[in-house]
Amino acid sequence: MSVRGAPALRQPLLRQAGARWRRRAAWAASYVALLLGSGIAPGRAAMPAGEGHGIGRIEMLADIEYARPGGRALHVDLHRNLVARPSPVLVHVHGGGWSRGARPPREAFAWAYAMGFSVVAVEYRLAGEAHAPAAVRDVRCALAWVGRHAARHGLDASRIVVEGVSAGAHLALLAVLAGDDAEFDAGCGPVPPVAVLVDRAGIADVQAWRPASGAVARWIGPRADAVDYAARLSPIRYLHRAMPPLFIVHGDADPVVPFAQSRRLHDAVRALGVPVALHVVAGGRHGGFTDAQAAAIDAALCLFLRGHGVPACDGRPARSPDPGKGGDP
Repeated sequence: MSVRGAPALRQPLLRQAGARWRRRAAWAASYVALLLGSGIAPGRAAMPAGEGHGIGRIEMLADIEYARPGGRALHVDLHRNLVARPSPVLVHVHGGGWSRGARPPREAFAWAYAMGFSVVAVEYRLAGEAHAPAAVRDVRCALAWVGRHAARHGLDASRIVVEGVSAGAHLALLAVLAGDDAEFDAGCGPVPPVAVLVDRAGIADVQAWRPASGAVARWIGPRADAVDYAARLSPIRYLHRAMPPLFIVHGDADPVVPFAQSRRLHDAVRALGVPVALHVVAGGRHGGFTDAQAAAIDAALCLFLRGHGVPACDGRPARSPDPGKGGDP
């Protein structure tokens, strides 16, 4: 039995993760408030007691169809922040080695609601269903949907933040940076301008990363041994001076996606003169960060967003998403 393609064995892990976010919310909130000196006051509860720590009211619109490639319906979950309208919007792309994973439950985004965001969580085709570049095309279609429907849902299309976790960060980067490359165009219309990109332990250079798990080969499929195609699927190939500001988070002891991937990406973006920040989690692995580490990430992200035109963090940040403690990205 599964929920949105998530194996039944993972459901207890999702519940445990939700409980962990809730336990740490108050601690992280006070830490961030101290760093930002924000004088934050509590707002109305976003969800019933025990279900989250967002500020204000959150309305969930689940399973909205955004595209139908080859007759396969693809969906987003929209979590609308009803306090500030229009609200900045966070488009979230989940991880899972391109082969597994699903849209997170609504409580997973308590940190984003507290920062003032509405959230769009994206479903995309996994490797077992469609090889590369299908997932990139799907994410681009989801972004196009956000651009078309932002006004209708009270979203601020001028303040779109796109983030991904692990393999999802790779997809988010590639979907935004590749621009009009025909390889990634699914005919869904233009992708709206993105204010900030957030990369959480993502893969910047596919050609340089071939894990023993076989995640890359499963996703690329028949062309897995083609070096030139792996390079074409690498976000680092598409960097340019007009790209959005980039915030990167990575543990320097990550055993799954090497920290060198993010260091190289940071240095290349910086060389272009594009605003970029690399938040290094000392001793951090592929997620599983401590309360203090998670709160420090939130504080740094708040400052970066504010510095680049995204009004955020008038509420109490809870904690950021976690790539996981191991396994495929």
